[in-house]
Amino acid sequence: MPTIYARSEVTPVLGETRDGRKVTRSSAAILPETVVYDVDLTLSLPLATSVTSGVNAIAHAVEALYSPDADPATDRQALDAISQIARPLPRLAADPADREARADLLQGAWLAGTCLATVGMALHHKLCHTLGGGFDLPHAETHTVILPHVLAYNAPAAPEMPRHIAEALDVPDAESGLYDLVASLGGPTSLRELGMPKSGLAEAAVATPYPNPRELTAKGVEKLLIDAWNGRRPEGPATTPTVLAQLTEQVVASFAQAPDARLRDLLSGLVRHLHAFVAEEDVTEAEWAYAIDHLTRTGQLSSPTRQEFVLLSDVLGISSAVDLLTNSRTPETTPSVVLGPFCVEGPPEAEHGSDISDSLPGTPLWVDVTIADTSGEPLEDAVVDVWQADEDGFYDVQLPDQEGPVLRGRLRTDADGRITFWSILPSHHPIPGDDPVGQMLDAVGRHHYRAPHVHFMISAPGHRRLITQLFVADGSHLDSDTVFGVKDPSTSPRRPVLRPTAASPRGNGGG
Repeated sequence: MPTIYARSEVTPVLGETRDGRKVTRSSAAILPETVVYDVDLTLSLPLATSVTSGVNAIAHAVEALYSPDADPATDRQALDAISQIARPLPRLAADPADREARADLLQGAWLAGTCLATVGMALHHKLCHTLGGGFDLPHAETHTVILPHVLAYNAPAAPEMPRHIAEALDVPDAESGLYDLVASLGGPTSLRELGMPKSGLAEAAVATPYPNPRELTAKGVEKLLIDAWNGRRPEGPATTPTVLAQLTEQVVASFAQAPDARLRDLLSGLVRHLHAFVAEEDVTEAEWAYAIDHLTRTGQLSSPTRQEFVLLSDVLGISSAVDLLTNSRTPETTPSVVLGPFCVEGPPEAEHGSDISDSLPGTPLWVDVTIADTSGEPLEDAVVDVWQADEDGFYDVQLPDQEGPVLRGRLRTDADGRITFWSILPSHHPIPGDDPVGQMLDAVGRHHYRAPHVHFMISAPGHRRLITQLFVADGSHLDSDTVFGVKDPSTSPRRPVLRPTAASPRGNGGG
């Protein structure tokens, strides 16, 4: 019934110290018949011991990866064990009573122990046993100090192993990543602080070795031990991923003094994701230059009446994602949608029952809408901005011969929360195709069309602003709106939709 995380109890290995030497023997008879793990028994384990015994368990998994008897199944289990142990350790440092973290540690440590039981030990355990037996060093603490340096020593001979371990640890390189994890948790990082005499390093270096991926030399092992004694931070090979990771951290660190914590977090997250994107996609200089040019042309086309960056955000689905995260609502409320690029500040005031189409040709549309709060009570004097495209799919700001605003207006709800106005039935319409956004859609084979709709932006004191759209019943592109603006509730039978009317304010019949 173990209360620490080393998990030696699930290995057939027994270590014994005799006459200043630690010797091991292996036998199936050493394995217990039953092992009971109980999270409650670990809750009082001091954090320092939790950290070192946890790293001791990681050492079992690492050694399993290096073993001459390693196999793919054991390798996968070992990497899973490393990840399962490393992830909860920082959580445990924040709250030593975190039962979930301790349960994860127990499971990961058990997995690491079973891996070592399946294969065998290599340089790391031999050094730790030599140091523990010869110099009476504490077992788990010695493992914790030595492991990053053994990883660095073996990296040239088995470069894939540190890379896989780094992925399991979610760090740029395994050697410095493991060292940094220990240091961040307050664990030991040098043999000197464990009481190891410097004069004993040469003696430990020439001890009989175990099998190891890299050829063992007295000089090489002595250097390993000197670095461990001094507590030097081991560096992984200067690979492109590690250099990129260092660059990313340098940029993120440059935001550390930002007085606005939210701005610091946003910029740090943006840099991390952008750096990860260029690394994962192996972006070339030519591709990045094209992207910069694309953004430059997008900005050059933007104006007070045409917001090209909003359009770019829309077609990438980012506007809808931000809207979803910002405006999560109950199923009983009208769903919010993206603002779109053709909203204009300060639309003309419109009277109830007036015609915002200003006699433009098209199928007459009568709009009678009630604005209510979430309890169903009508809202009086709510401000409602509306805007839409004409029967050809163009907004007023896209029509060079159009003088002044049309098919847009600002209304205020009456005592019953209603607004009423005439217009024309909007048509499906393309987003601009003569621009960087349209060119991007062409390049990936996407159409440019939005489903036919009327925009509503509703504001009232004491209430969150709502931006929504009503779509034409049975309109085209409802299932493939190019800015992902159609949400199912906006077109369901229980929600209002737009239909043509049989009368118009002009006295003629409608469609």
